[in-house]
Amino acid sequence: MRYKGKHERTTMRYKISLLAYRYNTATFIISMLTVILILFIVYLTANHVTENYEQQILELEDSYNKEIDSLKETIKTMEDEHRKEVDKYKEEIKSINETMSTITATQEEDFNFLTKYWYVFKDCYETSLNYNTDTGMTLNLIKYMDQQCEFWNISPALMWMIVKTESHYITTADNTAGSSARGLGQILESTAEPYYENILEKGEYDHKFAYDPYINIELMCAIVGRNLKVNSLRDTLRLYSGDTEDYYYSVVNNYAKEHNLTISENNCRYYND
Repeated sequence: MRYKGKHERTTMRYKISLLAYRYNTATFIISMLTVILILFIVYLTANHVTENYEQQILELEDSYNKEIDSLKETIKTMEDEHRKEVDKYKEEIKSINETMSTITATQEEDFNFLTKYWYVFKDCYETSLNYNTDTGMTLNLIKYMDQQCEFWNISPALMWMIVKTESHYITTADNTAGSSARGLGQILESTAEPYYENILEKGEYDHKFAYDPYINIELMCAIVGRNLKVNSLRDTLRLYSGDTEDYYYSVVNNYAKEHNLTISENNCRYYND
């Protein structure tokens, strides 16, 4: 019985070894077949790539060139847009510089007028406080007075002191005595009409025009300018005011002295010899 059991165990071991050998052999064969299959696939693939290599290279080059051309076109478009933007900004900068130059020149001119006619602004401010009213004076009116004074060759200081004497710079001033005197220079209708129609040749006169400070300044300068050409300063002021003495002359000069200004025969013109 012992022998039989031992024999069976030996037989069983042999069978197990045989099965293991067969399994290993089968595994080896399968592995080899797998390797052969892989090599065959690689061979076929390599052979296919080799056969189509040039075609693939051409296709790649064509694709690359198309991509390069597309990029070049995109870059060109971007450059054109950038150039347009740069040109636009250059034009804007040029326009801004021109505007700034104009503004600077205008500001300089305005500053010169402010410096030259500082006393006008001072008097207007005092009038607005004392009379609780807006005088209506503007920088453009001051410039216009300067232009008219230059045209008629009259000292602007003289004319502004006449304005201060007559209306204290109030453009819509009326005569408190009830006469027809109107505006900055308190011009009478009987004086304004012939000057407006015959001297200035502006058409039919309406005395409401005297409330227009530009017309009033033009009439004032025409009246004083024409008289100053043939008369002395004193006589010119007598004719303007209707004063037979020198009271008006004294008032105008006293107002001038308040601002350290001098008005005399020697400097009563815009261009003094």
